[in-house]
Amino acid sequence: MSNVIWENPSSMITESMIKEVEHTLGIKLPEDFVKIIIEHNGAGPVPAVFKVKNTSKIFGYLYSFHAGDSNFILEVYQAIKCMLPEKVIAIADTAGGDFICYDFSETDPALLYAEMDALISEDDLSDEELEQPELVDRLKREGIHPLAATISELINRLYASED
Repeated sequence: MSNVIWENPSSMITESMIKEVEHTLGIKLPEDFVKIIIEHNGAGPVPAVFKVKNTSKIFGYLYSFHAGDSNFILEVYQAIKCMLPEKVIAIADTAGGDFICYDFSETDPALLYAEMDALISEDDLSDEELEQPELVDRLKREGIHPLAATISELINRLYASED
């Protein structure tokens, strides 16, 4: 991760702010992510390009853990939770408006890539579909793809644009 520079960080945060977010979401963030967010809250990495499904994507910015920031992770969560499966939490955005997420439904949360245009909102589902939790979860996962086992792995795969 030494070749990555983090630009435009948001407000400084404390471990207690992270614990408050974890408590609110009912999750425990991976240690490597906590180390990154403490030092680079709300920042974007350079280089920023990564591949998902053989397509180049651009890592945008980590969501902030400071309640006063415009990209506060809990506000983002409230805005998009109806489009993501249960226990899938967005931690960053991409330049294309997609999301980098953790899947906390697993013991070891892995990173996922969520395509905004392919996500299905609960508002788009019928009452009959909403009564079938397994179906809702499957439909919501159609626009989501495996990305990396850890944030460190993803950051180590970042490269500069070839343009």
